[in-house]
Amino acid sequence: MRYRGRLSYQFSVLNYRIILVLVAFVCAGSYCFSSEEASVVKKIEISGNMRVSSMIILSKIRTKEGEVLSPEVIRQDIKNIYALGYFYNISVDVIPFEEGMKVTYIVEEKPYVEKIELKGNRILTSEEIERVMALGLGDIYMRKTLDEDIKRITKLYEQKGYYNVKIAPEVEVNEQEKKVFISLSIDEGPRTKVRKIEIIGNVSVSEREIKAKMKTKEAHFFRRGVFGKEEFEKDLERIVTLYQSHGYLDAKVKNYNLEYAKEGRLLFITIEVEEGPLYKVKEVLIVGNELFSSEELLGILKMKKGDPYNPHGLAEEVDRLRAHYAQKGYIATQVWEEPSIDSQRRVATITYHIEEGPKTYVRLVKIKGNTRTKDKVIRREITIKPGEQFDGDKIKRSREKIYNLGYFKEVRLHTEPTDRLDLRDLVFEVEERKTGALAFGFGYSTMEKLIGFIQIQQDNFDIKNPPTFTGGGQKMKVRARFGDIRKDYLISFTEPYFRDCPLSLGFDLYDETRYWSAYSERLRGGDIRVGRRLTDYLRLDTMYKYEVIHIFDLKEGTSKIIEEEEGRFDTSSLTVSLRRDTRDNIFIPTDGSLGSISVQYAGGLLGGDRNFVKYTGDSIWYFPVIKTEEREKVISLRLRVGIAEEFSPSENVPISERFFIGGAETIRGYPYREVGPEDEDDNPIGGKSFFIANVEYIFPLWKKIIRGAVFYDTGNAWRESDEIDFTELVSGVGVGLKLQTPIGPINLDYAYGIQRKKWRFHFTAGYSF
Repeated sequence: MRYRGRLSYQFSVLNYRIILVLVAFVCAGSYCFSSEEASVVKKIEISGNMRVSSMIILSKIRTKEGEVLSPEVIRQDIKNIYALGYFYNISVDVIPFEEGMKVTYIVEEKPYVEKIELKGNRILTSEEIERVMALGLGDIYMRKTLDEDIKRITKLYEQKGYYNVKIAPEVEVNEQEKKVFISLSIDEGPRTKVRKIEIIGNVSVSEREIKAKMKTKEAHFFRRGVFGKEEFEKDLERIVTLYQSHGYLDAKVKNYNLEYAKEGRLLFITIEVEEGPLYKVKEVLIVGNELFSSEELLGILKMKKGDPYNPHGLAEEVDRLRAHYAQKGYIATQVWEEPSIDSQRRVATITYHIEEGPKTYVRLVKIKGNTRTKDKVIRREITIKPGEQFDGDKIKRSREKIYNLGYFKEVRLHTEPTDRLDLRDLVFEVEERKTGALAFGFGYSTMEKLIGFIQIQQDNFDIKNPPTFTGGGQKMKVRARFGDIRKDYLISFTEPYFRDCPLSLGFDLYDETRYWSAYSERLRGGDIRVGRRLTDYLRLDTMYKYEVIHIFDLKEGTSKIIEEEEGRFDTSSLTVSLRRDTRDNIFIPTDGSLGSISVQYAGGLLGGDRNFVKYTGDSIWYFPVIKTEEREKVISLRLRVGIAEEFSPSENVPISERFFIGGAETIRGYPYREVGPEDEDDNPIGGKSFFIANVEYIFPLWKKIIRGAVFYDTGNAWRESDEIDFTELVSGVGVGLKLQTPIGPINLDYAYGIQRKKWRFHFTAGYSF
């Protein structure tokens, strides 16, 4: 007997044929079996498949060897195999075999994809498009998969701002060879940019605040203004969330309109909001607290009685209460909120439930994720120790110190339970980054003009760990730099923890030559540095330096002041400095301060040809205006002051040790060294005293990679140490860009020198050293 079931897209025809065949199978005389044993399936085979594995087909077949043959099961088998989507014709042969039956499933595969051709794509490469396609060369062709691929490609274009893309598929089927040739003709259309976003219906929340919450932005010089439908729909939800956070719980986006112009190149968006009534906090209650009074806990909360009710701020309030308990060591304390809203009166009562846990202590401090950096390099930055109670300030500071090492992309922390409720393990999990670099190339700055450099640097150096020499936390640097006005060579090494004590040792060897307009100078020497960390924020450093200074190549007509400096002189000096650093991030600080005072004593008992004392102070504060995960706006204030005085037998402070002001690092809007005392030929001779103040407002433009700045600089340098006069300050104002690049920071500032009455562009591009 031959049993054949042919599948088609008309399931009514399929059922009709199967019923006829089954009737024939059961009733035909020569193939009807008188016993149940004769209908037992003895063997199952798959035939006709060339590219689809037999195992895949068998996995969909319910007919089993050793079981009685069932027409109903076979009919379901055909449906299951067809559902795979790989076949357009399926039949079944049933023949006697070894006192039973052999069932053969005969399949006819759909053609496979031999070639996919993309036409017209310019914005996206063929590789980018192929990465999102499910259909690939050698795959069984299914029209449904192709249609889904077209949707994926369209979505990919939309992410780039192309919303008028049209994709026309052409499918050529070679039935004889079972091959399919696919051609996708892509009309990308114009790129859509958001020209303007208008908010209407808003009274209590400003348009500026609403736009700040939206991810969809208007296009301008620093922003593409790409429109995305999915992101825009999320923006509508963000607007509602923003209103709810202001107490307008019934707020909604009533309507919005998208108007395209210039053949789809520009998009004008209008969003209409309906604010609704304002809900306020009627009462705030705290229950379950015994360790701390309700007054103390209520003082921690931001949402007070009479304030607008913010349902989205409740989680932050809960976190504040938990943090307060954790700060005192009660990290197992549970806190949850229970708001009650009276829709008639438009008020909310908030109840915070507290289930106080026992005081918790640190059992173990664990470090995970470090593959190169030694454990001890990380552990010595951790303030909290095993056996101590959990302290939020110590844990926060420990994380900051580990991150500030510069060895890790991310530092995460969490706790792990132990067999005791009052003991938990504290885990610092780090993700390492590259800390070494071989850099070379060219740069330019308005101060040093053209610069060429080559540098080898390893900030996580370990002299005892060949061949990689990494992981020990030491700092090593070798640099050569060549510029239009200077060239220098440097070898530097620092051991931050000598014999695992908070005592740093280091040295520098250098050779610098500078070519000024009136003269040239060469400084060769070296120093030995010793420092000790006094607290987490405070350290004391001492440096002995021996330097040979050579003033040469004096230009004709040089003043007597500079002529007196001509020749070779030795300087032997000792510098002592005290430094306090509370910055949250030393790379891109947003909070805290950095301050230092130092005294440099040269000559006298130390020998050398020059005798002088220099006192300097430098302090910079960072004040966060807005500090969130996505947006960080900061105001920085920096003050610098210095005084230098000679003592007998020297008659003057050497010109190489005086203070020169002006340029990108001091007062922008003025050339380097232009601000301050000059000789009769207008050559800068530096001052024995100086004062500089800088105020800068820094805001993000794109993540943390591009930031903008508005600044004001003022200061001056004076010929003598006792001549500081704040009525003689020179000022500059301007705007700038700060870029973080793999080779180091790039700063672009455009400043107006108020006294100079000219604009000046300052550009510094560098490399980390």
